[in-house]
Amino acid sequence: MTGSPRGRAHLFMTGRFKTHRPVHKGEPMNSIPNAPGVYILVFYLSQTTTITFNRKSSQHSFPSGWYVYVGSARGPGGLSRRVARHQRRNADGKRMHWNVDYFRELAPIVEVWYSYTRSEQMEHEWASAVSSMHGATVPVQGFGANDCRQCCSAHFVHFTERPATSLFRSRLRDLIAQQPSVFVEFADDALTAMTVSKHMLFVEYHRGRRFTELRHLAIAQSDLDVTSWHSLAKRRPARQLAEQVAAQLDVSFKELQKSIEFADAVETIVGNCGNMAFRVLFDPMRPQRRKGIMELSRTADTRQQYRIGGVTNGSFRSVGPQSKDSVYDTVAFKEVPSRLVRARGAVHQLDVHLQNGVQQSVATESDRLAELCLRAAEQLSKLVNAESAADHILPRELAKEVVWPTLMSRDVKGKIVGYGREALRLTIKSVWDYPEMRRRGILPTAAERRKVNQECERIIASAESVRVAVLGQRT
Repeated sequence: MTGSPRGRAHLFMTGRFKTHRPVHKGEPMNSIPNAPGVYILVFYLSQTTTITFNRKSSQHSFPSGWYVYVGSARGPGGLSRRVARHQRRNADGKRMHWNVDYFRELAPIVEVWYSYTRSEQMEHEWASAVSSMHGATVPVQGFGANDCRQCCSAHFVHFTERPATSLFRSRLRDLIAQQPSVFVEFADDALTAMTVSKHMLFVEYHRGRRFTELRHLAIAQSDLDVTSWHSLAKRRPARQLAEQVAAQLDVSFKELQKSIEFADAVETIVGNCGNMAFRVLFDPMRPQRRKGIMELSRTADTRQQYRIGGVTNGSFRSVGPQSKDSVYDTVAFKEVPSRLVRARGAVHQLDVHLQNGVQQSVATESDRLAELCLRAAEQLSKLVNAESAADHILPRELAKEVVWPTLMSRDVKGKIVGYGREALRLTIKSVWDYPEMRRRGILPTAAERRKVNQECERIIASAESVRVAVLGQRT
């Protein structure tokens, strides 16, 4: 069973969903339907806690962090009744039965991930996917897996960092050829408010993600084309949904729109860098700027990993990409001609300033930069016109370890040599990135190839003019 019964998204679109309200004892969590399925409970434990399991008269110590419990519901009431039971506590009259019931007494449920399925195997597959995620550890052997026929070590795992739904979906895709869609229901708003208030950017992320997860559910329930749900233009279904979510959250549509963009940016970074990205992006002791996060999300996965890793190990303060980053970060070939246009402008400015005469040290450094820029443009033109990878051998004088010290050198300072360094940086960048671009299938169209050749010719001409001006000054 892979179809999804009409639920919360349908209520939004028909106007019958008015506002989010807390879950009371015995009541289903919002609108998770009473269909059979598999689910995950995401708990947050704020401090290390020892829990007594009265049924077995045993105790276990659980470190602070995030916990994921995998279960299934195939009996009467399905997911709705099972999740409602987990939401209650002993004080609400719940009979303590499973180990997770005792854990639930001290750890609030933050989110519920679920899918509709009748498969008895799906719980094991979900547990395997969760256990294979980076940072997952088993706190208690056998917890939640007593009836697992595949001998899982546990269906209950611990994460130091907040587990990302996007990473879980990715692991499922890797492990299971055909899988039902995974939906998310947010729970326990009191806990959510307590945890996100430490960082306003997390408030924005959480707000945007509420919409994106609801849209994910709406797409599964709708007969409309998926693309129609990704435009927030007026009279589009996504716009109607966003306006109702904004009203529910008591924010303007424009404010929610910004939150959606930010949530998408964070999910992109987390998808490429793992759960540790949450701590880096939302660390209240080392706050990041929204602009830097948005800029980072638009770079390649390698640049994102480089910046996140650098902040983690203390190499630099901001996740925002910097021009001096020596790392592959091309995500589309159209970036190459764009860089070359800027490089051409920079080398032209260098030429203009040199025509008026400069200090000898500036002239010498400009000549060196212009020569490297010329060689880089020649090499890039050769690369984009090459028919095989065998033609991609990089000359020694253009190797990163040779050119990088020249780019970073500050022996000669000033605006004039700055133009030269900028031109070289923009030109050599695409030369260094091209082998990886080819490996990833990021190749030029015929029009882009013509544009690159044209800009390279202009850069070469301007670089040669710079060298002639320097020669003239020496004589």
